[in-house]
Amino acid sequence: MLKRLIYGPLIILIAMSGSASAEPDPSTEDWSYWTEQDGVQVWRREHKDSEVIAVRGIATLPYKIDDVFAVMSDNARSPEWVPMVEEKTTVRQLDRDSRIEYARVKMPWPLQDRYTVAMGSLKIRAKNTYWISYQSVDGEFIDPDRIRARLELSTFYLRPEDNTSTYMDITLLSDPKGSVPKFVVNTFQKNWPVQFLAGLRRQIEKVKQEKVPKRDPEIAKSLAH
Repeated sequence: MLKRLIYGPLIILIAMSGSASAEPDPSTEDWSYWTEQDGVQVWRREHKDSEVIAVRGIATLPYKIDDVFAVMSDNARSPEWVPMVEEKTTVRQLDRDSRIEYARVKMPWPLQDRYTVAMGSLKIRAKNTYWISYQSVDGEFIDPDRIRARLELSTFYLRPEDNTSTYMDITLLSDPKGSVPKFVVNTFQKNWPVQFLAGLRRQIEKVKQEKVPKRDPEIAKSLAH
């Protein structure tokens, strides 16, 4: 139980930000199949510049792409659905489609809290097709009370599968730094794509329910007669 509490948040660090500028590649030729759970295919790949493996999740969500993108782009509400994330804010808006973001994760004892600072960019490849990438940046914002994690790779590719569903391809590589052994990070990050997409589904449902007009109980009573 203690291992689950300690190592789980290390994987959630990947959700907060990341880095990559490459174009989306639908091929899985260079990836090794890892597992599948709750409709999410999970793949892995060794990375030449890191002891931590890259992880990739592919799934189709039963929601319109506008609903998916609206939740993912709402930094203020990220703590509601991204596990262990306590804060995610914009440090500086660079232009219409890029910004510097800060994210903070609450780590359980005895680990010190982590944070990330990354530049996020948005590209629209076709109608309602989004390519979101992040890259760790130095400086910009220093949090002296927490350990700064290094995010080597984080990309989110979204496109409509049809009018009611969205295809998602997320690729992630992160190093939480500190004294956590890399093999531990590699062992526990396997579930990250499943956890992230499950949280995303729940948040989309929550937002949809918030938009449903609430019926006045007195009016409801009168209509019942």
